[in-house]
Amino acid sequence: MKTKAALACVIVPIPALTVDLAVAQSPEASSGGVAAPDNTKSNKLDSNRSPSADDQKNTASDLKITQQIRQSVMSDKTLSSYAHNAKIVAVNGTVTLNGVVQTEAERNSIAQKAEQVVGSDAFRAAGADAQRRSIVLLKNGATPDGALLPVRGTPKLYVEHIAPEIAAGYGQVVQNAEEADLAILRIEAPYEQRDGNFLERLFHAGDLAFKPDELRRILDLVAKVPTIVDIYLDRPAVIPEIAAQSAALLANFGASDTALLDVVFGRCAPSGKLPFELPSSVEAVQRQKSDLPYDSENPLFTFGHGLTY
Repeated sequence: MKTKAALACVIVPIPALTVDLAVAQSPEASSGGVAAPDNTKSNKLDSNRSPSADDQKNTASDLKITQQIRQSVMSDKTLSSYAHNAKIVAVNGTVTLNGVVQTEAERNSIAQKAEQVVGSDAFRAAGADAQRRSIVLLKNGATPDGALLPVRGTPKLYVEHIAPEIAAGYGQVVQNAEEADLAILRIEAPYEQRDGNFLERLFHAGDLAFKPDELRRILDLVAKVPTIVDIYLDRPAVIPEIAAQSAALLANFGASDTALLDVVFGRCAPSGKLPFELPSSVEAVQRQKSDLPYDSENPLFTFGHGLTY
């Protein structure tokens, strides 16, 4: 069961760093010999699915990160040719260092240089801004005072799957939904656990609809208090009941609690658009043709949908 995506949605996360540099054990490396470094094997896709150069999509932000790290490494003439040839791959803001270096000190030096770039205020701010701008406002319910979002003032908040200490910066966090003025619920698109071939383990698959027990739990909360629902869409989802009964509905493709709450409380206006349809029913998905995009019957939300304020 599936629906089709006609456009990939790439979100730039707050940069992260993975260091997988090995210290060479060869006599040439340990004695300071002149053997040329060979990172050919490490540049291939390994069995653990470590990012390779082929994974880098050469977005402007990824290129800028890798270029700055490479310049920092190459400008340090105390490092060996091994270090200068270390692999640097940035994929959607996440940086992986791989390859062979001469000493543990070189390993630490390269990692420190990369961390200074990846952890810079400028890159972190750009990542956070991209997260906020990528959020899609699917529905903005009405109140006697107008649209619910952006939320004004400091309401009593009941939150699920949001860090209470972060939510406390936007309202008064309460422990029970019955005490709240608003609830904010973060959920993920449903999927079925698969244990088949390696491709199935890499991607979520299966049914696009929530199981009855989980759907009932969500709708019970929505019935108790006006609820803002945010759903993580790594794949489409069938959510007509949630869309109908929620006070407001948003979608994200990888965003922090702070990014979401900034949008909910109007510190940033939503500007994201859906990169695929959200179908209105499982039956509509089953009737889709495998080679045609946008062909589900009466989609709940169409490709490119996204509100703002």
